[in-house]
Amino acid sequence: MLRLLNCSRVASLCAVFLFVVPVSAHGQGATPTDSKLNIQAELVLTPEFCATKYGENHSAFKVEDAWEVGNAACTELEPALKGTFSSLTVATTPSSSSDAELVLTPKFVNVSATKAVWAKSKRELLVVLEWTAKDKSGKTVWVETIQGAAKEKEGNGFSHTKYAKVLSAKSVSDAAAKSAVAMSASPELRKLANSSSAIGKD
Repeated sequence: MLRLLNCSRVASLCAVFLFVVPVSAHGQGATPTDSKLNIQAELVLTPEFCATKYGENHSAFKVEDAWEVGNAACTELEPALKGTFSSLTVATTPSSSSDAELVLTPKFVNVSATKAVWAKSKRELLVVLEWTAKDKSGKTVWVETIQGAAKEKEGNGFSHTKYAKVLSAKSVSDAAAKSAVAMSASPELRKLANSSSAIGKD
């Protein structure tokens, strides 16, 4: 983009400067969107992973928190990663007969939350998700830890459990989105994708 700027007068002279402002082909300041990784990926969501829960349900006799992160993950992960790979399937167990070139296995390693004083006060939940990616031969090619976080109000004795589920879903959704970005930017996974593309052209 070309722009003209008039300088201030100096000794009754006015200089005119011509300068160029670089503009991205996708819009000013925008970063080009990377294409999908050319990999047939398989996302393994085991029943045990989907049932992952930290803490106990809140009740009149127990003032505790139940973070049902596994249930949220098994809802959020697939749609979040769908656009990262050329193909993504979901399995409940790893299969040696699968055509997948990459097997993705998530695991929760930590979940922690702040405490709120009032029912309308917001609290923050942090979830830590560990990813292990293996190629078709079973070799681990990528390991990464992703943190997801979100805030939601505490809720009272009647609504506490509902808001705990909402907060779990929000935090896991954040981790899922960040996981997709990390996978797309991974040098190891890009190398695998390039290898797959090269083989496909032979």
